[in-house]
Amino acid sequence: MKRSYYLILVLLLLLLASCTKAVPDTARGNGDYWDVNMKYSQDKIASSLFYHGGEKLVKVSYEIHYPSTIPIGEWGEFDVEEETHPLFSLGSTGTSLPPMDVLRRDLNQVTVDISWNTDKGKYKETIHIRTD
Repeated sequence: MKRSYYLILVLLLLLLASCTKAVPDTARGNGDYWDVNMKYSQDKIASSLFYHGGEKLVKVSYEIHYPSTIPIGEWGEFDVEEETHPLFSLGSTGTSLPPMDVLRRDLNQVTVDISWNTDKGKYKETIHIRTD
């Protein structure tokens, strides 16, 4: 009788463990005009930019500089339409990422260069990323 209780308990624990989904870790960086958010897991890094400046954006370009232990690169440029919200999803990258402990440690060395044009001028900012 006791064995059946233990068996049911073990099966419930296994079921519970298999149903839990790992929440991605986050890394962030804040600047005077931009915030960068990165969600990362063992198989991908998803990045987004948030503009909190007061001028109307016209064009944005970015480049994410990863250390050599994270063998990926990411850059892009886009024109901003009037109805665009100040949050820009950069998609996700995920090829040959290092183990999570190395990824968590080395994301602290990432910088993001952002250049943008507004209706009043051209600007640049570099954001330094820190893991949570």
